[in-house]
Amino acid sequence: MKSLNMARLITATSLLACSSSMAMPATVECNDCTGPQIQQAASQHVSNNDTLLVVDFVNATVAKFAVSDEGQLQAERATLGDVNYVNRQFDYRKTTLRAAK
Repeated sequence: MKSLNMARLITATSLLACSSSMAMPATVECNDCTGPQIQQAASQHVSNNDTLLVVDFVNATVAKFAVSDEGQLQAERATLGDVNYVNRQFDYRKTTLRAAK
């Protein structure tokens, strides 16, 4: 019985680890950028069917962009998970970021 529970725990842990590492978006820094500059940085770095997070450490914000089904770049609201991912990725900067409005 204990070995069966341990096997289930190991399987669940490995599935969670694989799924969370595969879906992480790319990040690009654009410090003290205006709205059009953030859009330009996103359009230069995003590829087809991709999601991109643009990080502004001066204003402590994260902006999220994605390519729609029609191939158009569109802004999306960064989720709490996106912001936490970026904060962990750049934790050496000792800056806490928030989602851009």
